[in-house]
Amino acid sequence: MIQLKYLVFYFIVVIVLSINFSCSDANPAIPKDGNRIAESFDPGKLTWEIIGLDSIIVNDLSVNSKNQIFAATDEGVFRYMNSVKNWKSTSNGLGYSHVYFIVINSNDIIFTGHWGGWGGGIYVSQDNGESWIEKNNGLYYKNIYALTLGLNNNLYVGTDYVNGAGGIFRSNDDGDTWKAITYTSNMGQISSEHYRFKAIGVDALGNIFTSATKGSKFKQFKSNNNGLTWKEIYRTYGSYSHEFAFDSNGNIFDATNVGLFKSIDGGNNWMEIAKDLLIGRINAIVINSAGFIFIGSVHGVYLSTDGGNNWNEINNGLKNKVIKCNKCNLYKKR
Repeated sequence: MIQLKYLVFYFIVVIVLSINFSCSDANPAIPKDGNRIAESFDPGKLTWEIIGLDSIIVNDLSVNSKNQIFAATDEGVFRYMNSVKNWKSTSNGLGYSHVYFIVINSNDIIFTGHWGGWGGGIYVSQDNGESWIEKNNGLYYKNIYALTLGLNNNLYVGTDYVNGAGGIFRSNDDGDTWKAITYTSNMGQISSEHYRFKAIGVDALGNIFTSATKGSKFKQFKSNNNGLTWKEIYRTYGSYSHEFAFDSNGNIFDATNVGLFKSIDGGNNWMEIAKDLLIGRINAIVINSAGFIFIGSVHGVYLSTDGGNNWNEINNGLKNKVIKCNKCNLYKKR
């Protein structure tokens, strides 16, 4: 029997059915029958087990305080209970079936983010996914490209930024109201253009990091005052971010379309790490309390136990897999 003390690590896994597989940022070309959710008990054992949702495109995962897993999919939200080992659809009241992001705060309130021609915005559930309410008051751009929790359950979403309006919105009341924190006076260098904010990360001190894109243009910004002002962070690598992660030493990790980058000085300078792996696009990154770094790439999962200096491939059970995850989750089973 699997011991409960082991850490459990969840990734969304996409099986590659062809060597010609491609994934564009706007419309991922993912085979519908190739999705799996895999679970690894005890990262030290480096093994994975498929736990379901085989025929549904899964975009994101989150876990509540009861260790129940919630999956954001192209067919709504599903909940997995370890006690019964099955998935249940929990989408009653959810306005759009395509769900791209899902996060759960410390009070077990669930938030989903949507975008695309079928609709967008934020939906909230306060009853473990049994019912959903649309909460977009103040959110005047509703294509959601990023959804992140910060300190004190502050919620941040990344949207379109057009001619000085939109961009990143913040809610400090569980999504009841939203306020833009990017605008002409603090984001002047891109205020005459149309950018999309596609990655947001908040560190333990409350510093906000974000990445904005416009076609082949990429901008990265940092705010140390909850979005009142922003500073552009200049990088030597030309690609957009998929996700930010932070370790207990204050180091920043940036998973991008061309690899993994690390900053040890608050984002002022960056170095490429894991470049010897030659794995290219990094779709997901998560760091556990022990400082173990897990990355999900187009070639599987890799683990570093020394801050990113050395890496081990941990794909046992993930044959011919591509990892696709907006935010993966690492937690301890009780």
